[in-house]
Amino acid sequence: MSNKTIILGNFFSSKLWGVLLVRGIISALIGLIFIIDPISAMFILALFLGVFLLLNGILVLVNSSKAPANRGVMITYGVVSLIAGALVMLQPFIAQVFFLILIAIWAIFTGVEQLMLAARAPRTAMPAKSLAVAAGVISLFLGLLLLLKPSMGITMIAWVIGIYLLIYGLFTILVSVFLRKIKMPLQ
Repeated sequence: MSNKTIILGNFFSSKLWGVLLVRGIISALIGLIFIIDPISAMFILALFLGVFLLLNGILVLVNSSKAPANRGVMITYGVVSLIAGALVMLQPFIAQVFFLILIAIWAIFTGVEQLMLAARAPRTAMPAKSLAVAAGVISLFLGLLLLLKPSMGITMIAWVIGIYLLIYGLFTILVSVFLRKIKMPLQ
């Protein structure tokens, strides 16, 4: 029996249906929270990111003494992680808006680049030229929309996360229900 069979056999064991059920319910509930209250959910997500960055910075600084060849890089990385974590913890909404502004600027530059590409394309490349114009216009529109209304961008991202978690949770619940019905032992 291969290692893959053992891992999949354990995962699909009817004895683990309860674990999958709990995971599915939690995922679906968190997904609903992201859909129903996206701004608060993204705020909490930003706080988790801040805690992660703070803990990461502390761990990197503590472990920097164990890697003398890379100590300077590790100390720099640890300090940057601590500063980023502190900034996110102190101003989580501003961190979200800053991230969206970076996405908006990237979308605007991408849109301009696509339009410039289309302008330089020969007439013989008409289908590609038309697609480049469409991609450029869509990118510019998205970039400008995010710059003018960043809270809308935060809401859209939260909805995408929420829909994903809800669908994942529902499918995981269904898998757990089917596993409960079969009699497959742990291998």
